[in-house]
Parts: sequence; C-alpha cells; structure tokens
Amino acid sequence: MIVNCGAYNDIDFLGGLPYQTANTIDLTGITGALPQEYYQTCRYGTATFGYVIPGLIAGATYDFRLHFADPYFAAPGNRVGKFSVNGTVVAAAYDIVAAAGAINKASVLSFSAEANTDGALFLVIDPIISNPLVCAIELNAATPIPGTPPSTTEQKTAWVNFAAQCYAEFLHQGLPTDRAGAQAVKAADLLLSGYRSRWTT
Repeated sequence: MIVNCGAYNDIDFLGGLPYQTANTIDLTGITGALPQEYYQTCRYGTATFGYVIPGLIAGATYDFRLHFADPYFAAPGNRVGKFSVNGTVVAAAYDIVAAAGAINKASVLSFSAEANTDGALFLVIDPIISNPLVCAIELNAATPIPGTPPSTTEQKTAWVNFAAQCYAEFLHQGLPTDRAGAQAVKAADLLLSGYRSRWTT
C-alpha cells in the first residue's frame, strides 16, 4: 500500500495541507525509491496532523517507509517533526534536510508497527520546528498472516465498500465523476491485492 501524500488521490489524512512542486528530486542513494512524482507532492502541517490507515489485521506487524523531500529549506534545522504511530514515538525529531543531505533530495524513515485491536494504524505528526511534511507512506505486512483466506464473497464485499468510500472522497475533493470513478476502482483493486497478500493457507 502506498499513499501519495498531498496528491489528488491522497486518502486517510487527518488535517494538514497539500503542497506540490515541480522541482526535480534527487533519488540517488535511496534503495527502493518511489517514482519521482511521489516526492513532488506532500502534506504538511502548521499544527498536529496525520493519517489513519484502517482495514488491517489486528495485532499484525507492518513495515512502514515514510518518504520525504524538502522543496524549500536548504539547510538543516529549519523543518523538524515528531512522528508517532499508535502512540509510540518512532522519530522524536526528524529533520528532512539533515537526513537527506540537501534540499530537493529524498530520504526515507523506516520502522515497524503493530496494528491496534481495531485493525488500524494512526500516524501522528507533530511540529517541532516550522511545518513538518511527508511525501508518501509505504506500508507492507512484515510477514504473511497465517489462517484461512477470506471467501470470494467477503473479498468482493470489501472491494465494493472501499470503492464506494473512495468515490465519495474523490467527489468531495472536487474530481469529476468519471475521474473519481476510475480512481476509486484503482484504489479498490490495490486494496484487494493487498488484502489477499496478507494471508497464506
């Protein structure tokens, strides 16, 4: 699962503001870097903001990769944020430029976290200096979840429900109906693919 923060298809956010740049982002040194466009958008906050990621397996461990690139500040110490997941601090003072080494250069913060009893992960970002930002959230199950795979009917129900939620959200963001529908189908397809990959027989 990848959330393209600040883009037109950004989902599951709580607060913050979207931002986009045309700057070319330096991806050298990043293993498993995302495509350039993921680093050219972001969500930032003048106050606490974050993301809630639902629909996960309660108690399962997930690997996070938070992707960053600062399009504005060239020196360290100008943009610092605290990052927490489900109440646990994973980075007390993350400085994007200090981590990357330059303006318009990608960096990645990696860690693992366990979904809560509701099957959700809450990413909370608190400002320390200026307005912290995040460009993309990459989430993968750390290990497949053993057990019986959901039935075809259950998978179809999950697809329909999520597609409907996405469609409503995309319309709320101002997308025309045809584009909102296409993006909702794409998002639901990604959800179903990830849903299946969590299970082994």
